[in-house]
Amino acid sequence: MADEHEDEEVGGLTDEDEQEELFEQMSKEDRESVLRNARWNVYLFLGIASIFFAGALFPWPFDAVDDNFSQSAEKDLGLLMGLPIPGEDVFDVPISLDVEVFDPPAVANVQVGVYIIHEKDCTSPAMAEKEVQAREGNSHQYQFQMKKAVAGETISFDFDVDPGEYCAKVLYVQIEEVVENGETTKVISGADLDGNAKLTVQGGIWQLQAVFGIVGLCCLALSIFAFIGAQKNGKIHRDLLEKDPHSVEQQVLRAAASSIVSMGPSGPPPGGPQGPPPKVDAEPLTPETPVTENVVTQSEPVYETSGDGYYYIKNPDGSFEPKPYILGEDGQYVPFEASM
Repeated sequence: MADEHEDEEVGGLTDEDEQEELFEQMSKEDRESVLRNARWNVYLFLGIASIFFAGALFPWPFDAVDDNFSQSAEKDLGLLMGLPIPGEDVFDVPISLDVEVFDPPAVANVQVGVYIIHEKDCTSPAMAEKEVQAREGNSHQYQFQMKKAVAGETISFDFDVDPGEYCAKVLYVQIEEVVENGETTKVISGADLDGNAKLTVQGGIWQLQAVFGIVGLCCLALSIFAFIGAQKNGKIHRDLLEKDPHSVEQQVLRAAASSIVSMGPSGPPPGGPQGPPPKVDAEPLTPETPVTENVVTQSEPVYETSGDGYYYIKNPDGSFEPKPYILGEDGQYVPFEASM
């Protein structure tokens, strides 16, 4: 059965061949319409891909400044959108913070600490307990990082969190060593600030970065496929035009010639003398005067051009017949027909 199926695929036309055959059977106008729609599809998918890539590459900015009351810079980040998959994964929402340090406290082991807490109310009393969990580092929803504070420098922090509502808190912290029961432990606490110890925060959030990136890649792939199909159909269209006995140049020349011929002749050339020649008194014939007959025989008609490509038969008396003639390819004069 598998061999028979393979033989049918080899012997018959594939879907691609059938589409090309249908495209060849279309009229010229239909093929041009299909090509035009294919080009618009390329532009459409590229435009959509650009929008999603912009959403994936450029963050939503935010900022925060420390206050004299809480001695920290706090920011309600609001709802972070993404796929609700718990734990660390590629669908996490990236958060970046740049903290500019101004005159850190003159105490030992002072550092800049940043909390990212999953909490709807940033003023909730539960924040203190969640900050402890963040420092322990056992939860993906409560995160904490710290780096050494150097006056005049900008310190960068990067986080990846699950979607949800979050609060950010930036402050100066101090690491102290405490000896309890013979064991030395490090305790992180907020550093006492003086009047000049300040910091500012500039941050960015990449909402739905993974989703936007995936959709953008799909649209980019569709635009590539549309471009390849448009190029293939365009080649078929050009080949069919080259096979046409009436090429584009010939069609233009034929159209121009037909427009000239359809106009018809402007009229026969100006005729000869109007009326009979003037009467001349002749001497009577005498028996001595011989009589001669001047018989003019004309074996072939005389054609004269009117100057606009048409010829007319000239009569012996100098007048012209009204019927126009044109010069054929074989050099013969043929009557002009308006239907040509």
